[in-house]
Amino acid sequence: MLGWEIHITNGATGQSYADWLAGLGGRDWIEKLVKAGKAEEHVEFVGSTYYLIKAKDLVPAITSSKPNSKELSLVSSNKPSEGGWISDVKIDVEALKACLGHEVLRIQTYDAS
Repeated sequence: MLGWEIHITNGATGQSYADWLAGLGGRDWIEKLVKAGKAEEHVEFVGSTYYLIKAKDLVPAITSSKPNSKELSLVSSNKPSEGGWISDVKIDVEALKACLGHEVLRIQTYDAS
């Protein structure tokens, strides 16, 4: 495994909010939310996991991340951080912020090897 493809969608409507590629530590921020009880992890098969999370818990994690921390860092493409590399970032922050707090969003991750 060399990294992760990460996709964020609305489970009910199918609307896509974000896509990016990340290095080995690219799911650390999601795992932190799982441990905090804010997201549920669902393993589909080896290399494919999805997470369900309410918009009120996801939006702050996406929009207020700090560069060079173990948090999600969506600053600039190919900029290394403590969590590894990240590239090809496409995120609709305004659409994410427009989600109702109780809306359940899906974070799909795939092995990008």
